Amino acid sequence: MTQPHQPAFACHRFSTSQPLRLQWLWRHYLPKGDISLLVGNTQSGKTSLLLDLAARLSVAAPLPPASARKATTSRPLCTLLFSPHDHVETFLLPRLLAAGGDPHFLLHPRAIFPGDSEELLLTVIMDTLLYHDTNNIALVVFDPIEAFFPHGPSSCFLYRLSHYAREFQFTALFTSTARLPLHTFDAFDLHRCLGNGPLTRAARAIHCLLPCDPPAPKSNPKSIIENQKPKIRPNRILVPIRSSHGPLPPSLPFHLAETLTWKPACEPDPITMPLLREAADFLTEFLARGPQPATAIFQAAARLRISPTTLRRAKSRLQIHSSHTDMVGNCTCSLPQTQNTDSSPSPPDPSPTSTAKP
Repeated sequence: MTQPHQPAFACHRFSTSQPLRLQWLWRHYLPKGDISLLVGNTQSGKTSLLLDLAARLSVAAPLPPASARKATTSRPLCTLLFSPHDHVETFLLPRLLAAGGDPHFLLHPRAIFPGDSEELLLTVIMDTLLYHDTNNIALVVFDPIEAFFPHGPSSCFLYRLSHYAREFQFTALFTSTARLPLHTFDAFDLHRCLGNGPLTRAARAIHCLLPCDPPAPKSNPKSIIENQKPKIRPNRILVPIRSSHGPLPPSLPFHLAETLTWKPACEPDPITMPLLREAADFLTEFLARGPQPATAIFQAAARLRISPTTLRRAKSRLQIHSSHTDMVGNCTCSLPQTQNTDSSPSPPDPSPTSTAKP
């Protein structure tokens, strides 16, 4: 009697599974059971932010923003930190203690060196999860990813790591050093800097660390006489770029010196305000002469490296008026009547110009 064919791989129906509620390690910023990515320039404060996060998890303290008074968990959580470039006794441990963390809950494998194989890294993670309390390790960090994978991790490594993260409910966080264009930064620039590699595609949450130039404080003679402490102004900002589990959370500014001090969340635009101001100033100056074709606006903005997405945001905030000039869909843009400095209407352009509406 012929035996029925047994398939090597079997699929299961969605009806055999039950929906689960998403769990967060850092609400709206770092989901559990997924891979996340933190990108920043050199000396932007990536390691200091990680140590502050590990310190808060080690003592079950609330995580930013300042409005979150309730801790993420009621018990301390461990962090497994792969950081071969930083010395434990002279760099990592002093900063962890300065942040108020418990060093008992920060694990650092000493036998791992740059260039080790992906299989060895996965073995170390699994052995650590099985040797320690599996419910106690909440965060696994590779800082930076270039120390272990000069050309980026493979898709097989990321798939197995995400499988372990879902099984043991921990967050895998990679940091990457990239030369970000600070003054003309947009979400598409992130892919141009990091490429469309496996890590960029696998990360469910991507955040960027950018410098935040604080305004110059006003002199107050009364505060000098009373010997009051000056207000601490933020000099860094954590900007969410991607969140596959919902809308982007607000940006989080903080001040980085000997210790890290968080500031209230920034509710405005999730990218950066300086870029929007640059685009708004460009539109105001360009349209001060009167209505202009949309194509000419896009071309002039491209020469200044202002992305179309940012240009549309600035157009919406300035309430710029768009009017169609023909049946094809060509249009011109003009400032509102209160902002348009030219009271007399400008003559229409006699040359036919193919335009696109921003």
